[in-house]
Amino acid sequence: MDAVVTILYFNKIFLDIITVILYNISMRDATYFTKPIHEWHKRYEALRASFVDRLPAEAVAERFGYSAGYVRLLRHQFTTGKFDFSEPVPEGGSSRYRVTAETRRKIRAWREKELSAGEIVQLLSEDGVDISVRTVERVLAEEGFPKLPRRTRLKIGLTVKGAEVPQRSEGVSIAQMEGQHFACESAGAFLFAPFLEKFQVSELIRSAGLPGNKIIPAVSYFLSFLALKLIGTERYGHMGDHAFDPGLGLFAGLNVLPKCTAMSIYSYSLDEVHILKLQQAFVKKAVRLGLYDGSVINLDFHTIPHYGEESVLQEHWAGARGKRMKGALTLFAQDASSKLVLYTAADLMKEEANEQVLNVLSFWQKVHKGVSSTF
Repeated sequence: MDAVVTILYFNKIFLDIITVILYNISMRDATYFTKPIHEWHKRYEALRASFVDRLPAEAVAERFGYSAGYVRLLRHQFTTGKFDFSEPVPEGGSSRYRVTAETRRKIRAWREKELSAGEIVQLLSEDGVDISVRTVERVLAEEGFPKLPRRTRLKIGLTVKGAEVPQRSEGVSIAQMEGQHFACESAGAFLFAPFLEKFQVSELIRSAGLPGNKIIPAVSYFLSFLALKLIGTERYGHMGDHAFDPGLGLFAGLNVLPKCTAMSIYSYSLDEVHILKLQQAFVKKAVRLGLYDGSVINLDFHTIPHYGEESVLQEHWAGARGKRMKGALTLFAQDASSKLVLYTAADLMKEEANEQVLNVLSFWQKVHKGVSSTF
């Protein structure tokens, strides 16, 4: 009996020793949490450091051996309910994730657009497909895709501060747009399309001789300016608000609207001759369509004030303010019946004002045959 008790006591001591050894091997005190072994535990601690300790993505990535982009992906998947820590992910002898043919097709298509494995995982996550970066890399290897070379942030499409870089503007065809779907915040501009077709804008631009280039034709530049007016964008500096809107770009026959610099340079390249030819072509077409009555024309000299202390502009009468002010003198001619503007001129000098009235008459005689002067 004593021998049995001794053996049981020895076994208990031996089991306690083995338990302590195994505990020290597997747990190693705080290192179990700071340096997790299992991948599911590693992701858990990374998320805990992100949301509880409020560590930045770069610090979390350095601690757990991830990239900052993957840490942000983990955060996204966790906040959208894509992670479930109630049951740890099986490891070791678990079977591989079975990738469907449709998922493989998407992975191939996105890699052909030079998207990284992490970016593909995020896109699949948005489509409701939970898949790891390692699985995507395995599929890409099986499909024969090599690893992407290391790219600069600008090549990826990001600035140094992480801002997204818009695409370079270029022409698109109807065939390229077939089957594509995208959101457009300014789709109301397309309500103006039937009017543009009726006016045959392309012919107007060609007859006016507006300049263009191999990448962006003159018609696309004109429609880009028109699109900004239709949606109420007043300054070229606000072009960035629409830099990622493919719908507005399509309105101008482009993938996206040109950048602020391109629009500004093009605007400065247009001289008075270009503007006058464009006005003549437009008004002639409007006359043929019967948009102008032409029996009475209103003329208005309008002063645009300039508040610069060292302004070199002349002083003109500003009727709205009831006084003379430094500014740019402009002239507008309006059809009294339709209220449509038919002639404009800007940057006029005082001594040119009387002559401009005759210029309006000469312009109207050219575009509206049969009109004779009454003085």
